[in-house]
This record gives sequence, C-alpha cells and structure tokens, in this order.
Amino acid sequence: MATRRYVSIILAALAGVAALLIFSWFSSCQGRMQACYASFREASSDTDPAQQERQRAIYGGFGASQSMVAFPMPLGDGTNGIVLIDRSNGKPSLIAPINYTHWSPNFSVNGERLLFARQRKGSVERELVTCKVNTWQCEVLFRANSAISSAVDIDEDTAIFAMNVPRSDEKETSRRFDLFVARKGRSLKRLTEYESLTISSISVGGNKIAFAAEGGHGLEPNRCAGSDRFKCDESNIYVRDIVRPEVALPNNPSTLKSHLVVSGYSVGVALSSDGSKVALRNTARSGNPWRYNVIIASLDGTEDREMKVEGFAFSAGAFVGDTFLVNELFDDRYQVRALNISTGHLEDLQFEILPGMPATLPSISLSFSQG
Repeated sequence: MATRRYVSIILAALAGVAALLIFSWFSSCQGRMQACYASFREASSDTDPAQQERQRAIYGGFGASQSMVAFPMPLGDGTNGIVLIDRSNGKPSLIAPINYTHWSPNFSVNGERLLFARQRKGSVERELVTCKVNTWQCEVLFRANSAISSAVDIDEDTAIFAMNVPRSDEKETSRRFDLFVARKGRSLKRLTEYESLTISSISVGGNKIAFAAEGGHGLEPNRCAGSDRFKCDESNIYVRDIVRPEVALPNNPSTLKSHLVVSGYSVGVALSSDGSKVALRNTARSGNPWRYNVIIASLDGTEDREMKVEGFAFSAGAFVGDTFLVNELFDDRYQVRALNISTGHLEDLQFEILPGMPATLPSISLSFSQG
C-alpha cells in the first residue's frame, strides 16, 4: 500500500510539472500562438520536412487583387518562391529566380503592381522589388543589410515596411524594428522610433495605418499578465493617422495605446482600402487557446462578422474592395477563403499540393530596369 501511495505521489508530481511546462510554453507564445501551434504540431507528429517548410512559409505574407492572389511557397532548396493564382480560373504560376528567396507579397490597391521582398542565397542584402503585373517589368526600390518585413505598396514607387535597426553598439541580431518609407529617387525616411521587438501586419487604408507590435519605446505595455492573458480582451494592434502623399505620421503621442480591442486577444490586422473596416487575427476561445479566427470589425472596434478558419496554419489577410481574403494551409492543399463582408457570402479557392510542386508550375520571367 505504501508503495502504491508513493507511486501515486510521484505520478501526480510529474503531471504537475508537465502541466506547468505546457502552460509556460503557451504563455511564451502569446502574440504568436498560431506559429507556436505549427511548431507544436511539427514536434508532436510525423509531419514531413516539406510540410514543415510550408508551415513556416505561409507566415511570410499574402497578397490579393481583383484578379490574383500571391503567397510564398518553399522550393525545396532552402528558398521560397511566390505562387500566384488566377482567381477566375484557379491557374497557378510561379516567381522563382534561381538562388533567391521571397516573402511579403503585396498588391497595389488597383492591382497593377506587385511588391515583394527578396534575398539572394548566401547574401546579407535584402531588396524591395516592385513589378508591373501586366509586363513583369520590375525594379529594385530599396536595398538594406538589415531584416525587412511586412512591405506595403501605398503608391507607385512608394512602399512602407518594417526594418530592424540595431544601435551602433549592438549586435546585428538585436531586434529594434521601426516603420520606414522608401521612395524611388529619394532618401529612406524613418517614420517611428519605437524600437520594437517585432512589427508585422502593416496595413494602410484611407488616412490610417495599422500594425501589430510587441515591446519597444512609446508603446503602451500589455495590460494582461500571467494566467489572465488567455482570458483577457487585449490587442497588440496600433492605429495612427497617416498623411499622404507626403507620407507622414502626425500627432506623435508620447505613449501609443493599443487599439481595436474586441472579445479575445488580437495579434494581426488588415485595413480595408478606405480604412473603415478591419480584419483582426483573434483568439478563438471555443477551442484550444492557441488557435485563431478572424473578426471583421469597424474601426471603433464594433464587431461585424466572425470568419472561422480551419487549417492548421494561415496567413495574414488582405482586403479587395468589400471582400476579405486569407490563405489557409492543410495537409494536402492551400485554401484561399474570400468573405464578402456586406453579404456574408464565403467562397473558397483551393490549390492542391501535388508531387514536385512548386517547381512544376509555369514560371514568370521578371525583367529588371537598369540603374
């Protein structure tokens, strides 16, 4: 009897330690729980390496226009190409110059241009590239040796993006992200001084710019701490006015407060082109706490619709007119969901993952201007 009692005590203790470790792991994932879920899925399943690469690549951005969608997909050699799918007939094509990896595809509002970031294999230099979709004539808009992400086309030859700028006495791996604007023929312009650990989901609509950020100077600290974070209504979404065409952020507050707090914890945002609607990546409390759904809301936080996602990973979203689109990843396919926010009508565009993809897809040849 004594032995059984000791065994029971030991098992209970081990269960308690395991529960504490699991809770600590999920707590550390706050703000990036969908990515952590993908990591958990990799560690706890026999997911093949190619699928693991697709899981990581889907977080590299998503672009949509009236006629196409674009997203990164691994090529199997340590780099990612950009898959483009015709929304009218589902036919795919591929941007994949040899020895380059690509991320952050973004269409201009009129759909005439595609902006993306790329990096040559083995090089530290990153490039922002803008291309005319009808001719695939391209030019490099900006080059840097620092990490860049979440690029947004806001005008011809003009892009806003996040870039890591460590201080002069710090290692290059230090994380101090801020917003910048690059314009053809002009010097790079810094828009903020937040020095955030991360900045993502940059979106511009009307006279507003929205983004997700963690840590940094001048950003209000998270009000939810410890075990309350999973139950707390909170957001790491920030919204500011933007003046165009000069591209300036006026009325800089000493402490920028998080915005768009709805039921749940919001960690990603997309603005409609007129800035009146937002789509929030939001915790889905009906199931496991690390999963997300999408909440469509007005800019004051009034919830309009909920869009349930079914895949084990999904991208940032994008508005095209009155439609919100997001890309989901399943074991055998990608699924682009398109929700009309006025009518609630939902359409799915599926892209089956076949052996040899994406190398077997028709290739788009890019032509670059000199200079």
